[in-house]
Amino acid sequence: MTGVVNAEKGAMIPVVDEEATAGPHYWERNALAWHVLTVVVLIATSVFVALDDRLPQNSRFLVLSLLVAMAIWYLVAGIEGVVSHLRGWPYIIGVTALFSGAMLISQNVQPLLVALVTHCFVVLAFWQATIGVTLLFLAVPVTITLHDPTLETFLRTLNAVSLPWVGSVLLGGFIAGVITQSERRAGLIEELQRTREALAAERHRAGVRQERERLAADIHDTLAQGLASIVLLTQVAQRQLPQESTPARTTLELIERTARENLAEARALVEALTPPDLRETTVEEALHRLAARHIEQSGPTVRVEVADNLPPRASHVEVVLLRAAQEGLTNVRKHASATEVRIGLSYKDGYFELVIADDGVGFDPSVCDGGYGLRGMRNRVEAAGGQLTVSSAPGQGTTLCIRLPGEDQ
Repeated sequence: MTGVVNAEKGAMIPVVDEEATAGPHYWERNALAWHVLTVVVLIATSVFVALDDRLPQNSRFLVLSLLVAMAIWYLVAGIEGVVSHLRGWPYIIGVTALFSGAMLISQNVQPLLVALVTHCFVVLAFWQATIGVTLLFLAVPVTITLHDPTLETFLRTLNAVSLPWVGSVLLGGFIAGVITQSERRAGLIEELQRTREALAAERHRAGVRQERERLAADIHDTLAQGLASIVLLTQVAQRQLPQESTPARTTLELIERTARENLAEARALVEALTPPDLRETTVEEALHRLAARHIEQSGPTVRVEVADNLPPRASHVEVVLLRAAQEGLTNVRKHASATEVRIGLSYKDGYFELVIADDGVGFDPSVCDGGYGLRGMRNRVEAAGGQLTVSSAPGQGTTLCIRLPGEDQ
């Protein structure tokens, strides 16, 4: 059934869709009320019939028998109809027949319409209930006309029940529509609550990821880089000392060993804390930050060239690009002895391309595989569906080219 309440305009319209009334959720939850109403009306009607001295004793007994049959039929089919519409029509047809039979004998059973009209809306969809209510109200003029078979009697009785019939249909449609709208609103509220809970959980996860990224960046940019600088400075200091063993050399070796151990721990923490996406900065900004830090710590000039209007990137693509740039600059600092480094980021033929080129000493890729860092970079790139190419030769510098598929690949 379509809701008769317009949620946007606040208007109530007694228009009901039959299909939507298939679920007796509200009626089922309030089944006790309908059972009590039925019992009260049946008892009251039975008392009226029993106290009607105008009826012969046999007629009273027959009407009371029909009322008992109606109660039994309600127990057999009506109660189940509250739960399942599959038994709705058999119950309404049966109770209409019993009501019509009782009306042929005594008009004292008309109060039953209060309960029976309600039953129609309980066990049937709206338009079906309208038909059922019509049959019940037609039973009144039809049975009365059988006692006085004239057109005037039929029309007069029909006119008498027409207003209650219209009122029952409109009121039933209005109530059914309000109930349906309430059910829908309750469903929307429940769905909204689930959505809010999911959003809250996602915000929590995003906050955790952002905090992990911040901690990883802080450790990498401060502790790890500081420890790496300590290692390099101790190596320089050792080369400046005499070759013979001295307490100073021993101390420097101890400092270097301790710094290397802590650097390994710091890198392990960075790896553990790094989430699978970037949220605090773009990869372009991160590349400029890496370049500035490399210049400050190592000296060689680093030029960052980022193409304009790069398309949106998946988070895992940004992570791989950033980590590749970090590892590339680390290798330059450790092995290249370069005076200039160029980092280029562009988008060609559906692929993001990151190029890290230096003018350092280079190496022979057929002899040296670049060490653990380069192997880890290659594994990370290939896991993302990309490709890593190394171009180098002794004395001719090194160029790393990382190609990662974009969203259209």
